[in-house]
Amino acid sequence: MKIIHPNLLGKNAAVARFVEEGQICAQLQHPNIVPVHEIGQLDDGRLYFTMKEIKGREFGEAIKEVHGAIVDNRWEITETGWSFRRLIDVFYKCCQAISYAHSRGVIHRDLKPENIMLGEYGEVLVVDWGIAKILGRRDYVTEVDDLVETERFERGEFVTKMGQVAGTPAYMAPEQARGSINQLDARTDIYALGATLYEILTGQSPYTGSTGKEVLQQVLSGPPPPVRALHQTIVNQPFSFELLEAIGSVDIIADTELPLPKELIRACEKAMSRERDDRYQTVTDFAKVLSDWLDGAKKREQALKVVEAALELDKTRREMRARANVLLQEAENGLKGVKYYEVEERKAKWWKLEEEAQRLTLDADLLQIVQEQKLQGALTHKADLEEAHLELAKRYQKEHHAFEFNRKMEKATKTQIKLKEHVSALPDLSPDKSIFLAYLKGTGAMSIHTDVDGVDILLEKFVSHNKRMIVEPIARLGNAPLRNHPLQMGSYRLRLQKKGYHDVLYPILISRGEHWETLNPFGEQRPIHIPKFEEIDQNECFIPAGWFWAGGDPKASYPLSRKKVWIDDFAVQKFSVTNREYIEFLNDLEQQGHHEEVLRYVPRERAGHANELGAIIYGKSEDGSFTLVPDADGDLWDLDWPVIMVDWFCAMAYADWKAERTGINYRLLHGVEWEKAARGVDGRLFPWGDGFDPSYSCMHRSHQKYPLPVVVDSFPIDESVYGCRGMAGNNRDWCLNISLAEWSQMKEFEKNEDDWLLYQGDVDVMNTLFKQENISSLSDVPQTSPRVVRGGFFSGSATQSHAASRVGFR
Repeated sequence: MKIIHPNLLGKNAAVARFVEEGQICAQLQHPNIVPVHEIGQLDDGRLYFTMKEIKGREFGEAIKEVHGAIVDNRWEITETGWSFRRLIDVFYKCCQAISYAHSRGVIHRDLKPENIMLGEYGEVLVVDWGIAKILGRRDYVTEVDDLVETERFERGEFVTKMGQVAGTPAYMAPEQARGSINQLDARTDIYALGATLYEILTGQSPYTGSTGKEVLQQVLSGPPPPVRALHQTIVNQPFSFELLEAIGSVDIIADTELPLPKELIRACEKAMSRERDDRYQTVTDFAKVLSDWLDGAKKREQALKVVEAALELDKTRREMRARANVLLQEAENGLKGVKYYEVEERKAKWWKLEEEAQRLTLDADLLQIVQEQKLQGALTHKADLEEAHLELAKRYQKEHHAFEFNRKMEKATKTQIKLKEHVSALPDLSPDKSIFLAYLKGTGAMSIHTDVDGVDILLEKFVSHNKRMIVEPIARLGNAPLRNHPLQMGSYRLRLQKKGYHDVLYPILISRGEHWETLNPFGEQRPIHIPKFEEIDQNECFIPAGWFWAGGDPKASYPLSRKKVWIDDFAVQKFSVTNREYIEFLNDLEQQGHHEEVLRYVPRERAGHANELGAIIYGKSEDGSFTLVPDADGDLWDLDWPVIMVDWFCAMAYADWKAERTGINYRLLHGVEWEKAARGVDGRLFPWGDGFDPSYSCMHRSHQKYPLPVVVDSFPIDESVYGCRGMAGNNRDWCLNISLAEWSQMKEFEKNEDDWLLYQGDVDVMNTLFKQENISSLSDVPQTSPRVVRGGFFSGSATQSHAASRVGFR
């Protein structure tokens, strides 16, 4: 019940205003306007009218609650179920009520969050029509004077003022604040609605002050602070590349503002325009913007539910994969105790585990497809849904990284297109977008240290030329050390030069966002060694210490899995050992009287029977020294062909002889050392790059007639990044180590949790390797012990020319 104050009964204008308020409300029959039931007079003469009792709270309290629940600049749902979308829904209903009132010729003149009441059961009611005006009629409010003042009247900007200036200062339109009664119309209410939306967006009223007069002066002076200015904060924050090593620290401008709908900001600004003609001309027009946004918000909520359902599948999928890995490990361990030739009953138990693991893996793969379909489906509800685009971008980034890691470049390119599509759909101010864009750009850096000062650094880049890679000089970078030099992702080579020292060819690979540093596996600085002239023979290639990518070529023969391996410095002979060099070795042994050893190490044809030696291929001259003669096929070998038809023991004996003769620690290469010398660091498929042509190396299809070896300096394209020649053709190379199936069986490697390997062969290779076979010397090595053989050969296929190919020969 609203009752007129006794002191106003003698004021005709006040009485008329009171009666008019009751009559106005009684005639505005709208679900969002508080209904008036009865107008009457009490026994003491006071006028009253009765209204629906509202049990609830003011809209302003809900606004404060929603803004109080913001976490990390994200809207969250409050404990009582309030959300930003729900605030806009309430506000939209308020606009519908005012639109209806305007259609009946009534303007409210005191719209603000405190005059919007929220019922216990979802009711939204616009109340306090005490200064409402019927357009075209006498305005009794302007005639009211000597008003009764109360404590509430004095509180400041949120209090309704009466008289020439009627309304609440913080929400008044400029014409209302000026007291321009003749200019008040529907657009005055529209301004107040805009001011209410301002508070919904920002959490505070457009103007603040200690007194109403102070606030009125602000309204008359100019517009309030822009909505975004109250939330926007620009900060410099350190940025780290996801999945990859960071380039130190990069300053990125990050916008940490609260995500506010642009269309609602524009609507708020238009409604609060200083000039009436610049505002919405009807509340209906204003409400249409809200309706459209709410429709989009509803679709967004539906889409978010789909995204949530998609993400819930992640846990199940991860559990499936984890279980599959456990079963596979159990099966692998179980089968280790079963010989290959044993009957199937001994293997059936473990096979079942493998089958179950395969089923779980397949189900996990199918779940991943379903998950992606759900995320794509969310975009059919709302095409610009940030959450769906973000999850899809994360998914495609992960896939793209895996494809690039495994050098599946065609798949990586296709996935990158999908990734770009979803990254471009993210809001420009999203910090996630900055991270994705940095990933796509792929810029990295390098820091180079050398063990001597004054080393000049020439930067070369590997570029595609026909089916191979060639080096293209880029720039001289000055002297080492070089710190945090930016580089686009790609494969490069540094030519390190200093007078009096060998040029060092130092290839580097800048993966996406990678910082290449000269750090050893333990994170310690390991400067690049620059050897003096006397350290390295002119016919040798120096392989500087560092990381390289080994294995991982599915088209190679029996390749190792892809691993990042650290190998210390070593030097390797530029060309294969030739017949000329090998004959020198045999002749020297002969002169020393080691006749039996000479007969053991001379090249021979394959024997026709076991435990027999084949026919000697070399002939002898009159002075008893070895010379070249036609072989069994009638082919005359060339002194500068690589020596062939020798076994592993011959190769080991030659290396021992050369080491003893020169005083230098010559030995055969470990198979992984051989691979680094052939491939460099970037995981290329062949010494020259990733493409193949028979004219590039000496293999079966390189010959017009039947294949034969060639002089070792033939086929200049068959050269590695370090200058090693003939590693993809001409002849295969015996390696030091035993033929083993996988990394885990190579005891001369130390594995790290981060999936890299440290080759420890620089300590005592022979002892390390022989311990695996429980032997003490070369003479104790079993004839049947398989050794690693690497490299293509004159009658081999392209597959065998792959630098990751390997076989094991007895």
